[in-house]
Amino acid sequence: MLGETPLAPITDPFEYLQVVLNPDGTLTRNFNSFPRVVPKPDDPEGQTAVLSKDVLINPSNNTWARIFLPREKLDGSSTSNKLPLVVYYHGGGLILLSPDWVIFHNSCSDLAETIPDYRLIEALHWIETTQEKWLREYADLSDCFLMGSSAGGNISYHVGLRAAGAVDELEPLKIKGLVLHQPFFGGTERKCVGVEVNERSSFATNR
Repeated sequence: MLGETPLAPITDPFEYLQVVLNPDGTLTRNFNSFPRVVPKPDDPEGQTAVLSKDVLINPSNNTWARIFLPREKLDGSSTSNKLPLVVYYHGGGLILLSPDWVIFHNSCSDLAETIPDYRLIEALHWIETTQEKWLREYADLSDCFLMGSSAGGNISYHVGLRAAGAVDELEPLKIKGLVLHQPFFGGTERKCVGVEVNERSSFATNR
């Protein structure tokens, strides 16, 4: 905007994003840069409407998921059938944040769903085979939706494409649809519409 000091150019994107590029091409992220929420699998006092707990999907690369479940399903106050399952891929530019980030935790508590860390279709294969009690007893695996925000929307889209070609392999898990919340899609070249939006914008989107 007029009168504002121009932002300094970013010379080291890894330093700016607080990530370390490893020799094998992987990234080490600084998870302490963002506020995180501890899961609450038990609530003896009954003050929490939605319980949550973390489960390990793949120990070799520390892939994990946070599962959310309405406490009424545990205390017997609900007589309804099993719940639909929503697998949520969080946003973060494909490299940042984690399922326990406060915004993701709070929004998913409202939805009461499963929110896996980035590993594409691996999470679906884990759901298909796991004996995790909350999923086996309270989730209807035949009524599953993939959901994602920002970069997570991009991931959800591509997971959906891969799942469509592996229907038999994922049984009894059945994907009923996708929910893409402001999905992030990009390419190696900036198209005309991106340039036009950037020129009209009051902030620099190329940062």
